[in-house]
Amino acid sequence: MARHLNWELASITGFLKVANPKNQYFVMGASRPPGLIADFTPLSQQLAAALGAVQPARGTALLDAISMSIDKIKAAEYSRRALILLSDGGDNHSVHTESDVRSALRQSSVQVYFIGSPRWDAPTLEERNAIHEMQDLTRDTGGIMMSVTSGQESAQAGAAISVLLRHQYMLAYNSTPPHTPTGSCAG
Repeated sequence: MARHLNWELASITGFLKVANPKNQYFVMGASRPPGLIADFTPLSQQLAAALGAVQPARGTALLDAISMSIDKIKAAEYSRRALILLSDGGDNHSVHTESDVRSALRQSSVQVYFIGSPRWDAPTLEERNAIHEMQDLTRDTGGIMMSVTSGQESAQAGAAISVLLRHQYMLAYNSTPPHTPTGSCAG
């Protein structure tokens, strides 16, 4: 677990090095019970320090942490929202189901990005399949998943996601119905 915390810190450090300093960020922990580690802030040093102070705990409630993050992100100042998950994808203590989280994500317009180290040697099939569930969540929201095997790869993945987010553009089209003059018949 400590190795994963180092990788997660490397991901955040890589992400924040190229992130837009005007954006707001928060950190939510998935340890049992999940909770806010650092509230919205544009200060990257504050986030890195907060994550660096986290101590590994037994039990992971990843789906609960995602659900709490979706609720938290609704209060964000900006309308474009992304959720970056740093995990091995395992979950052994959530109250929320994958279906609950998928539904909440569909309603929230939040893009999910995932940086993780798959646990191919996990003792149960459910734990081994967790990475596929995370891949599905990212794909369904327009995000991506990056599997990493080292701290260096984690930092590179964080930076790559930050670059992707900085270079995304929103295109919109709004059509108004054609104007029909009063007293005329369209036909």
